[in-house]
Amino acid sequence: MKYYTIVTSRDEKVIGKYPQVKTNTMPYEWLKPPLNSKIRYDIFLDFDKYFDIILDDDAILTAMIERVGVSWGIIINDKFKNILIQFNIPPHRFYPINVIHQGDAHQYYWFHFYINIFNYIDLEKSTFEVFNTANFKVIEELPVTSEKFIRDKQNSFAFQENMRLNKLVFNQGFPEYDIWMNNVWGFSNLISRKLLNVLNESQITGFEYQEQNIIGVL
Repeated sequence: MKYYTIVTSRDEKVIGKYPQVKTNTMPYEWLKPPLNSKIRYDIFLDFDKYFDIILDDDAILTAMIERVGVSWGIIINDKFKNILIQFNIPPHRFYPINVIHQGDAHQYYWFHFYINIFNYIDLEKSTFEVFNTANFKVIEELPVTSEKFIRDKQNSFAFQENMRLNKLVFNQGFPEYDIWMNNVWGFSNLISRKLLNVLNESQITGFEYQEQNIIGVL
């Protein structure tokens, strides 16, 4: 199954102006206890207050827009949402928000989705590379082994060392979701080729994608 990273577009021919978003109206309550410790990519909450995203007047209103105020999920309109719910998507919430463009409010959603990918990968066959950030020379290649191993390795890096996924192999228990977040390393969002084809055929605007060749399924 082929997957692609999906990000918001920076092409001003598509979005009108970069950055597309001027500001947001995230509630102050989200920034202080007790909510500040609970607003996490791996926790779903039911909020009493949502927020507006205000676009630059010169921006173009696209189906997927720049994410602000939260560091995960994607911001999408009804058309995009109605496509997604026809696909195999992981546990999620669609939080309704307004996108304000030139004084008019438009119905959008903060689509928050999450599964722990570590539960579905073959740890020994999945590998990452430690490399030198100055010359990009690979220092060592190691199996993923465990979530703790990845975090401990990250904290032990010497100066000019970093890591990147070299191969991510799913086991046979993977539900083959059409969209998921890579929480192993990098926290990128990925979509299947099947979903990508429908997004393109439906002329969904505001996103860019790149094929990922490091992902495999047993």
